[in-house]
Amino acid sequence: MSEQDGDRLSLEGRAQRLEALGRENEQMRSENAELRGEVSALRGSGTRRGEVPAPRDSDRRREKEFEGRVSRRAFLSKAGAAAVGAVAAGTLLNQREAEAAQPADLERFYAGIKSSTQVEHEFGGMKAGTLTSEEFLAEQRAGLGAVAIQSDLLDVVFGIDVSKWQGELNWLRIWNEGFRFSGIKATEGPYPNGKKYTDPWYATNAKRSKNRGLVRFPYHFLVDAPIGKQVDHFLNVAGGGWGRGKCPLIDFEAYPNFPSLSPGKGQLYDFIRGLRRRIGPEPLIFVYSGKGYTDSLGGVDLSGFNNVRLWDAAYYLGLKRGYASELWQEIVNAGYKPFAKDRWGHLRKKVSQFTSTAKVAGQLMDADAWRGDLHNLRHATGWEAA
Repeated sequence: MSEQDGDRLSLEGRAQRLEALGRENEQMRSENAELRGEVSALRGSGTRRGEVPAPRDSDRRREKEFEGRVSRRAFLSKAGAAAVGAVAAGTLLNQREAEAAQPADLERFYAGIKSSTQVEHEFGGMKAGTLTSEEFLAEQRAGLGAVAIQSDLLDVVFGIDVSKWQGELNWLRIWNEGFRFSGIKATEGPYPNGKKYTDPWYATNAKRSKNRGLVRFPYHFLVDAPIGKQVDHFLNVAGGGWGRGKCPLIDFEAYPNFPSLSPGKGQLYDFIRGLRRRIGPEPLIFVYSGKGYTDSLGGVDLSGFNNVRLWDAAYYLGLKRGYASELWQEIVNAGYKPFAKDRWGHLRKKVSQFTSTAKVAGQLMDADAWRGDLHNLRHATGWEAA
């Protein structure tokens, strides 16, 4: 698609967007020192200082209901792209050095787990979906005009993903706002020391979302630890009733602050195999990750597995807030390609997590797009609801 077609962003438009991204990165760097000091306080007290800027007077009424919780991950994503990138690089490129430097930190981490409900990592803990300026340009869709892009990408169903961090949710309101599926945090671990985590809101969220008619994707946060025990833990909590609108989801990303816990692709493959042996050839298994993490592992190829689909993370609009449908429309109009095969892996992406700051039921939350219509969502997940 050429500039003459008028369907790609103009050079001036690209420059403006890149400049905006640069300003946002500079702002995140300037906030880094303050935000890192607030993370520990946030965990204990729920303070929101610095998370959501006060709205302008003209927008105050509309924004008021979104001054509630922001996910811990969205908050941490403001802590500086450079710092997070350094942790991710240490996780993958200097694994031995990172492991040698962290035994004391890991011991403190393990010692701090007094129960199975204290860890609250969720999707995107290491900014899995953040795009660099270079990636912004690379993500422009080539060869198709605006009409073709829209016909290809606007036929989607919107969903969310949730964990302990969101607290009690109004699932009727979520349904009425147009969301039809949800990733739901279930488990993490056991870690190398045998301790493990169960999300305290999993059972409630799973039951209430099902009762409201949403397709559910219970998910396990994969760690560098014995895989068989992790499969056991996940199925003990989330297992049973697979199909009928319920499919397993594996959260595959760098482990926040503890590189030696970050899983490798061999462990991902083993988890898929172990899960498949236990649940049988159906239903579909989904894998969530971001291009930055999979690229740093030398690529992840899941094309040899049957019935595995990819759930990609890419926040094309950064931390821009808005309703999911409006943000998605903006992404499509800009010419991005969220479901491209070259994002990561060798399969087309089935789900795109395109923002961590969508306005959902009075909170800022992750939003996802399923490639296909509602019938396809329910058929693929084994739940042909009327």
